[in-house]
Amino acid sequence: MKKLAFIMAVVMMFAFSAGVSMAAGKVAPKVAHKTVTMAKVVSMSGEVVKINYNNDRIIIKAGDKEYNLKTQAKLLAGIEKGEKVNFEMSGRTLKSISKM
Repeated sequence: MKKLAFIMAVVMMFAFSAGVSMAAGKVAPKVAHKTVTMAKVVSMSGEVVKINYNNDRIIIKAGDKEYNLKTQAKLLAGIEKGEKVNFEMSGRTLKSISKM
């Protein structure tokens, strides 16, 4: 009976030490990091097609393309539909606008 207990103890120690050494060899998975890029500011000229004061949005036609831009109400002060304007945008956000 003592031999059986001794053999079981040796087998258990071997199994435990093998499990620990295998776990130590594992490497944690790499975590993907997102890179954040800032949208660059683009300057353009165009004509105001529509202003939505309720949602603070403006549509400006520049060349053959229309830009639907999110803006702030203070930037829209004094700007009216049909006016020619110079504007700066970053992504889909109006940064500045002035009459030509």
